Amino acid sequence: MKKIALLLVAGTGLIYACSRVPITGRSQLNLIPEATMQSMALQEYQTFLSQNKAVSPTPARMLKWCSVWAPASRKR
Repeated sequence: MKKIALLLVAGTGLIYACSRVPITGRSQLNLIPEATMQSMALQEYQTFLSQNKAVSPTPARMLKWCSVWAPASRKR
């Protein structure tokens, strides 16, 4: 009886944690709240930026990037 109750509670918790992604319409399991994920991501991004030099886009870099990617997108 305890096993059935435990399975019922666990199943209810998993169903409650599921949500639908607005863009794709697919279901996802949210074990960590979105706000927590956002704050963790921001903290890690700030750590990354403090340890690595940021590269600013210059016209030469933008031209090189565009010349690499533009021909592939124009193929039909």
